[in-house]
Amino acid sequence: MHHIVRYRHSGRTTIDGVDDAEEWRATLAAQEQLGIGAEERRQVAELLAGLLRLGNVRFCEAADADESHNEGSELDGGESRSELAEVARLWQLHPLTLGRGLTERGMTTRRGSSYSIPLNPATAAFGRDALAKMVYERLFRWLLAVQNERLAPPEGEAPATFLGLLDAFGFELLQSNSFEQLLINTTNEQLQQLFLQRVLKAEQHLYEAEGITLSTTLEFTDNAPTLAVLLGKPRGLLALLNEECRLPNGTDKKYAENACKALQAAGHEQSHVTPAGLVQHIVGAGMRQEETKVHRTT
Repeated sequence: MHHIVRYRHSGRTTIDGVDDAEEWRATLAAQEQLGIGAEERRQVAELLAGLLRLGNVRFCEAADADESHNEGSELDGGESRSELAEVARLWQLHPLTLGRGLTERGMTTRRGSSYSIPLNPATAAFGRDALAKMVYERLFRWLLAVQNERLAPPEGEAPATFLGLLDAFGFELLQSNSFEQLLINTTNEQLQQLFLQRVLKAEQHLYEAEGITLSTTLEFTDNAPTLAVLLGKPRGLLALLNEECRLPNGTDKKYAENACKALQAAGHEQSHVTPAGLVQHIVGAGMRQEETKVHRTT
């Protein structure tokens, strides 16, 4: 699979000291120990292979786009058609069905009638990447569900011990942060709030209820206001994004205007309206979002 490069951002195919074949054998052995059968392991491998091949499918303007006055798109060359055919084979889909799904968007009216809207090459590429992420997410959730089910104690039997893992993704402040980075940092804000509530706030309330006087007052920065800006309804940044995505003619500029108003109302200064947003996180660093969001969520 040396020719698959698009979803490998670094461009590297090897890591010093890492034997890919041995790592793959160890992964398959771990799956077998969890009770994942040979057929399921094969399906997982084909699903992942299809994801990688999907990244190589490219789009260009449709040949009849000017004649029909539509911004339609089509597969860009024989290599893209071959890659799409391979994805369809691995995922047991018909190539024409998959191709239409990537280059057209289905719409349903309030009366129940359906029609298709051709997508321009850029929008088709956004849809391709969104499909890849959705499939990967569902595979990831399925693997987690399988692990939890196989590792759980027999029904009705209480475990003698319990091990809980909290995986915090980690805050990142990059020169240009993607929409995915905003979601990652939002999740971290939620984890931080959970920690504050379950450990610091709850512990302090317990001391007060039992009449225990603390020699030092627990001081911490509450990130609830930041969470309200991100997740609040109806004026949180993500709620506004969902609302803009539902509009037939939603634009980045309109979303940016609404987002800036919401940020200003929450006390976050904005000097001018752009598709970028600025949110102050608990780590004390501003995160600027400079990537188109409306298209990335459609």
